Amino acid sequence: MPFIRHPKIAVALSVAVLFILGDVIAGAPVRGAPVSPPSVPRVMGGVGAAGDPRVVALGMNNGSGWGTCSAAMWKPRILLTAGHCTTISGGGNQMLEIQAFAPGVSALTYSNIGPQGASGVPVVGVYRPAGYVNLSGSVQPNDISAIVLGADLAPGAFARLATRAEMTTWLAGKAPITHVGYGLTGPGQRTTLPNSVTLPMVTFGQSNRGTEFGTGQSGTQAICPGDSGSPAYFPSATGDLLLGDIAGGNAPCDVAGSTSNFSNVGMAAIAYLDMLNAAMAQAGYPTIPGAPASIVAH
Repeated sequence: MPFIRHPKIAVALSVAVLFILGDVIAGAPVRGAPVSPPSVPRVMGGVGAAGDPRVVALGMNNGSGWGTCSAAMWKPRILLTAGHCTTISGGGNQMLEIQAFAPGVSALTYSNIGPQGASGVPVVGVYRPAGYVNLSGSVQPNDISAIVLGADLAPGAFARLATRAEMTTWLAGKAPITHVGYGLTGPGQRTTLPNSVTLPMVTFGQSNRGTEFGTGQSGTQAICPGDSGSPAYFPSATGDLLLGDIAGGNAPCDVAGSTSNFSNVGMAAIAYLDMLNAAMAQAGYPTIPGAPASIVAH
């Protein structure tokens, strides 16, 4: 069965149970093993997103089996995902192998033999914030990662990263934020295609885990295990603005960890430009300038 983490961890307004949303499996088929269609759509309470150009399924080998995560199709050669999706549990060692599917396709990974029909585009670099470790089942500080590919996988799907000012504005208005990922559809329910869900933004700011955001889940709409690393974005007139990756949360699709205090945690990508610019440089893209410093008149 899936190894779904759900230790207690403090969140903004209450103490909730949070789990890491990636599926690290040891022994059973995952992601699309032949099963009956689920009774609810993927990304619990969401809608089908087959072919969505924004999301990529990952297969990761930790040395004892293959697991799965989601990732954002940020640049043609750069994927944005969660740090624990690229790091072996128990420390800071990198996954032994990572394979990416084409965006939005049917993605099938077996724990014992790995991804079936992955793109074949090689991973040539993996970046995480300095000092990131995957030490426990709770969301660890700075749980974000960039994967550099050796060739173009697909066109980049986002106009740019969302700024801190934009996210502050969206928080004030509880603006609708869209998530798309390859996670569970409900307790124990899987398919092979992504779904999406739109939820109101309810948190943004600095915590002991880093610069993070969250959206409001409920008993009927939520982000589920397997959606780790999935993109959260705001559609704008100039294109979709990428907030960052989903790192963990508590949702009704987690059988063992569900409570009534549904929540999720994502890492705001704009706060991790040092890491992202290192990935951009390796992939041959222009780096992103930091926000201008405050000017003080004397």
